[in-house]
Amino acid sequence: MNQSVGPEVLFRDALGERRRMIDSTGHEADLLCVSAELTNVPAFEPTLTRTVNRLVDFRHPSFPKVRNIQRSEAGSLTIASDAVHGVRLSQLLTSIAERGIALEIGAALCIARQILTAIEDLHSHDRDLSHGALGPERVIISTSARVVVADYMLGPALEQLRFSHQHYWKSLRIGLPRSAGVTKFDHSVDLLQIGSITLALILGRLLKDDEYSAKLVEVVNTTLGPGSAGEMIPHKSELRDWLLRSIQCDPSHSFSSAREAGAVLDSMQSDEERSAGLASLERVLARHHGVAPSPVVVKTVLTPPTVEPLVQPVVKPAAPPLPIESFVPPATKPIAAPIPVEPPSPVAQFAKPFVPAPTPVDVSTPPFMKPMSVPSPVEPSVLQPLAASIESPVSAHAAPPPSLHTPRPIKQQPGRNWQQIAAAVAAIALLTGGGLYFVRSRALANGLADATGTLTVQSSPSGARLEVDGKASGFTPTTLTVQQGTHTIVLRGSGEPKTMTVSVPAGAQVSQYIEFARTVPTTGGLLVRTEPAGAQVTVDNVKRGASPATIAELSPGEHTVVVSADGQSVEQNVNIEPGVTASLVVPLAGRDRSLLSGWIAVSAPIDVQMFEDGRLLGTNQTDRVMVSAGEHHVDFVNDALGFRLSKKLNVAPGKVDNVSLKLPTGSISVNAVPWAEVWVDGEKAGDTPIGNLQATIGKHDVVFRHPELGETRQSVTVTLLGPARLSVDMRKK
Repeated sequence: MNQSVGPEVLFRDALGERRRMIDSTGHEADLLCVSAELTNVPAFEPTLTRTVNRLVDFRHPSFPKVRNIQRSEAGSLTIASDAVHGVRLSQLLTSIAERGIALEIGAALCIARQILTAIEDLHSHDRDLSHGALGPERVIISTSARVVVADYMLGPALEQLRFSHQHYWKSLRIGLPRSAGVTKFDHSVDLLQIGSITLALILGRLLKDDEYSAKLVEVVNTTLGPGSAGEMIPHKSELRDWLLRSIQCDPSHSFSSAREAGAVLDSMQSDEERSAGLASLERVLARHHGVAPSPVVVKTVLTPPTVEPLVQPVVKPAAPPLPIESFVPPATKPIAAPIPVEPPSPVAQFAKPFVPAPTPVDVSTPPFMKPMSVPSPVEPSVLQPLAASIESPVSAHAAPPPSLHTPRPIKQQPGRNWQQIAAAVAAIALLTGGGLYFVRSRALANGLADATGTLTVQSSPSGARLEVDGKASGFTPTTLTVQQGTHTIVLRGSGEPKTMTVSVPAGAQVSQYIEFARTVPTTGGLLVRTEPAGAQVTVDNVKRGASPATIAELSPGEHTVVVSADGQSVEQNVNIEPGVTASLVVPLAGRDRSLLSGWIAVSAPIDVQMFEDGRLLGTNQTDRVMVSAGEHHVDFVNDALGFRLSKKLNVAPGKVDNVSLKLPTGSISVNAVPWAEVWVDGEKAGDTPIGNLQATIGKHDVVFRHPELGETRQSVTVTLLGPARLSVDMRKK
């Protein structure tokens, strides 16, 4: 690809740096410059190249097309893909958490469903392929709320790193299921990662460093959401169950495919809820991008002067109020004013112009009476003469009869009438209010209205199922409005259900707190897979069926697992932890059946991988690694620290060869402004500046102390790739 415009850095994470470029044809492209920590692993680049070739025919609107993979002029491995415009989910979650924007459940599930659909199609294209690196950093949402999944070609290459599942999470933010051996990047990995993304969306923030593996189950069970009354309550049990099945906490109950997870998710929502979720997501994106409702739309609705044309015709005909006011006799009500009684012939001549007597009354209505100025019975008699007066402006301004001008006291009459009207309205309002109060008091006294109180129920731990009078009432903590009287509440949490009777007076608030005994898991589980599947599995001499097999309720400690197929048997010891389902993968194909097996157990303060003839055997994150009995030449490697050590091992059949690795030292250069005393791992190293301080490779804690400026703590990683440098300014706190 010919590039004509310099790169624009879009995003950085542990996998590399994303850049936006425009080629010579004017088309945009996104470049992923892969981190050197990944490409330094020998098998990473060739595996990545093979994966890109497998995806050359893959076309999907939710995945950007991969253009090529090449080495840049700077020597970094670069993957070029079609440009994708939008916001990364990691940036969106950070933004809404900082700005306090609420992400509703419907919007979260809308995103999760789109990711599931995309991954399902990826798995259908190549059933041996998984994304492997799904996370908020690799999901992009366009302004139209469409999800695009990036970096989908990295999974097989990332598997070649052979890190422990802890190392994948802490260094690359890639979540993997717990495993008793090396984790295989299969479809279950993608499901766990989608479940983790959904959990982050429901929380409205990114997952923390310690919210991983077994901790995910605790986070799911303790996550709360807003209830109908604004209180925070546990999410529905079906949503919690979906999350637990997605994060693969129990292999026997977990989703086996993206299709299955999507179908269950669809069953949890109606079409209306899905539409509302999409609309909610669009609103969140609009707020994130700073797009507010257009003020033009508001103006087009509110600015037309609909009131002014109506006011002016009413006022103009009423310009000469004197004749109309004097027309109303003292003892005549405003409603009866338009009806003349025995009018003399001169008055009859002016009957039509004088009829709209209410018109000046409406204009001169006191402000405090305006809401009550036009009772419904008067409206016909007011509007018809008013229309007539508007149609006949000449008649409206005609001179009144002289006899109607002479009695000046009549001019004061409207004021007295309005005082009478005001007094009457006040009396009516008083009588009406008093009547309503009387009726309500009698109703309450006679039991016609139900008296209620408020019941608040909390438990430790939260999330207990609540029943009130035999009716399911949600999960704790919760606040309910109940009828006054005695109620029976049942809480179903860990251990035996708790039952009690509560008396709730009318208008009172009653709170109940129930503490359950915290149960500690006493057993664990084991999932055994073999390659190929179908081998018979025996645990502690008890047959457990064919692989893949899930064995529950195993006591903590070491158990002996034997898998047998075609006359071949392989024995492996596994350690079971309480509350955790371990996973064991036993390869059977390609083994020399005449050989018996043994194990290698490695003790080292750093993570190391074990290779033999370029083939990865395992890591020291597992208790032991199974190998064939006999002589082995094993390389112990940590590329990040520049560590590599070769050992010749002789593994006896059925025995464990324990290997303890002694780490070499590297150097640190330490400085502080203005100066400081330095302690490394609790031992004083001297005063700054310090150069060429020797320390074993790995992570070390460094403390800087100054008598006036206090103490500063830092960490530094020592490698064999070059001296580590650490400098602090003690004046900055």
